[in-house]
Parts: sequence; C-alpha cells; structure tokens
Amino acid sequence: MPVTLSPLIPPDATAAHALAMAALGDAPYADSMRAPLVGALATASDEYAAIVARDGDALVGVAVFGETAGARGAGRLYFVAVAAGARRRGIATALTEAACVHLRSRGARFVVIELPEEPGLQPAQAIARRAGFREEGRVEDYVRDGVGLVVLRRELRDP
Repeated sequence: MPVTLSPLIPPDATAAHALAMAALGDAPYADSMRAPLVGALATASDEYAAIVARDGDALVGVAVFGETAGARGAGRLYFVAVAAGARRRGIATALTEAACVHLRSRGARFVVIELPEEPGLQPAQAIARRAGFREEGRVEDYVRDGVGLVVLRRELRDP
C-alpha cells in the first residue's frame, strides 16, 4: 500500500508527538524544534501547519512548516520526522516537497530551514540539499559553544 499525505488533524497528535520525540530525542534544541508542532495542533494559522504521511493506518511521518511572521513570501520548514522503520522510502522528501508546494500556493517566494550543526542532523541536511536547499548562511556557536547553526534556503519562484 502506498504512503498517503494529508494535513495534520487533532487525532494525529499523539502519533505526531511520538515521531517528533523519536527523531529529536533529548537533544538540547529538541523543545524549540517541537514547539511548532504544538502550534500546528493548537490553532489553524499561516505560521504553523503540518502534513502527515500514512502507511495504511500508521502515521509514519510528519512535516511542520509555515509562513514566517512579519515577512512577505518567506516560508519556513521547522522539521520533518519519519518513523525509523519507514525511512529510506522517500517519505521525508515527499513531505518536504508537499510543504514547499503548500507554501508556494500561499505566495511564498522561498523556504528556509535552520539546523543546528550536530552530527546527528547530517541526514536532515542531506535530505534538504537533495530537495534543492542550498546553504544561505552559518552562525558559529549559535546553539551553544562549539555548535553553530546552518541556514538552508530553497527558492520557490519559477526560474
């Protein structure tokens, strides 16, 4: 059975939180990365939205994204999480693409991803780069001493 994508709905909350917990664990930045998921579940807004991936009845992925408050045409991808047993099937890429399509339909000119420069997040950077994101900037010692922040950007306008 193929994976299907759909908007996050309140009955998905427990499974979506579990995916986020598994993906982010107890990393020092985990709470700030999970906060947009809470926002997406709490209220329908342009700033926080989410798409989930299902394999049959099982929730196997979630992407949280939104429009950047105070900016015109700027989108943000907060995080993508995929269940360990469902990885390497293109689900993260499909969720990333779906988020970009949604943001573009809302008038976004580009999408930004901010990632701590942690070894455990290298797969996330690789997925983002394969999806067309390019390094826009880097801030040294941003997350904490010795751990910087990389900013990735993808244009959504037609060439």
